[in-house]
Amino acid sequence: MDFDELLPHIGEFGKYQKLVLWFVLFPAVFPCGFHAYNQLFMARVPEHWCRLPSIPNVHEEVIKNFSIPIETSLDNKSRFSDCLMYDLPYDSLGSDQLERANLTKTSLETVACRNGWTFLVEETRDSIISEWNLVCTKSFSSTLALILFGCSGLIGNYIFGYVQDGLGRKPAFFIYLIVQCLFGVATALADSFLVWVLMRVGVGFTVPAILGTPYVLAVELVGPKERTMVTVLINIAYSVSLVGLALVVYAVRSWRWMALATAAPFLALFFTWPVLPESPRWLLAQGRIAEAREILEKIASVYVGLSYYAPALGGDEYLNFFLAGAVELPTYLFLWPAMERLGRRWTLCVSMVVGGSSCLATFLVQNNYVITLALYCVGKMGISSAFVVLPLMASELYPTVVRGLGMSLSSVVGMLGPIFIPLVNYLGSDMLTLPLIVMGALLVIGGACSLLLPETLNEHLPQTLDDAEKTKLDFCACCVPPRRGESGPRKNEGRV
Repeated sequence: MDFDELLPHIGEFGKYQKLVLWFVLFPAVFPCGFHAYNQLFMARVPEHWCRLPSIPNVHEEVIKNFSIPIETSLDNKSRFSDCLMYDLPYDSLGSDQLERANLTKTSLETVACRNGWTFLVEETRDSIISEWNLVCTKSFSSTLALILFGCSGLIGNYIFGYVQDGLGRKPAFFIYLIVQCLFGVATALADSFLVWVLMRVGVGFTVPAILGTPYVLAVELVGPKERTMVTVLINIAYSVSLVGLALVVYAVRSWRWMALATAAPFLALFFTWPVLPESPRWLLAQGRIAEAREILEKIASVYVGLSYYAPALGGDEYLNFFLAGAVELPTYLFLWPAMERLGRRWTLCVSMVVGGSSCLATFLVQNNYVITLALYCVGKMGISSAFVVLPLMASELYPTVVRGLGMSLSSVVGMLGPIFIPLVNYLGSDMLTLPLIVMGALLVIGGACSLLLPETLNEHLPQTLDDAEKTKLDFCACCVPPRRGESGPRKNEGRV
């Protein structure tokens, strides 16, 4: 029978589902943002300049003042050059010659740093950049690492879809959890940049997929009327994860300890194995009726719940990332009722267009940090809203037999962003708002295209491929928002 027709008789959102959601799936989601974004802070670029030789009886700051050229930054502020120094005869330069050198230095040629770099870091605030000198001619290294991290996530997410649909939601989750924990801990032990990149590729392989099981299980365990709520709650847990990460990376500044601190919460998730259920929808689709019946009986006896970019905005990078996570939380206050009253399609369209327009508007105020940050936050709210609605729509359109694979394929396309955005950020180092303009344009285009998708509010989840084929792209009904409580053409379809 149709699983969604069975749920009202045993509980669409009873105590069992609530217990699983609050004490298993929410905790499973909470650390998911840690490994997704901690690399931004492990690879933070501290203030630096060419390392200079010492001169007897002359303070280091004095040597720096006449040895390092002054440059104008993007915000029109003067600062010491990161990669150049004056070509001075330091071997024969004494304190009595400093004044003459200082007067004539502007006529001297500048050369690349000869003796490495001096990094302005505290003992407890280091990064891979300062440890392995990844600046100047090697400055693209951290961007390349982010691109490889995104590529590995794309591949891993694609494979995860097959694993999730083949072995089940629960085994797939713990297989990927093992991989993520091993590589996450190994990251802290890396003794070279190459080893660190390889460990991050291993972590990235599982990062998008590790969120897949809690999300899919939350959607598949409840009835149609509760899917919006559990989707919003799952995304609130993810937003709290980003806020938590901002606090962790602020408190733990050493990149090695940061890697361990952000991996530790994943280790605790192994304790959820005895209480994490398999999806009864997946079990029914696989013909494993007896196992599905056990879970359904448990439900019925108790029947009576823009982040690569934030550090690059300027100002306090930790505050920027904190705001990027915290700004998502009030979004859900209007997103929840919007999805229930306007439907998925219109909510998605409005979210993307508003978010994209805010990102595009930063071009007009790119020299004002405060207004740029405010527009970025509005854009982040729009993107966050779309991030909630789009996976929910996808999960409601894909049939159960290939839902894991379908969600993974959708995520694979979405993972192209984390691959290309670091490159856009790097190329936009001379234009701070370039990444926001690119993302804004894509959001507005995507928002317009979203009106072509069929509405899925209150529809039963399709079980088979034949059920899904009965839902077509809706080119004509985009101006008619659905009403809460209506049920579409799949009401009596999707039987197994």
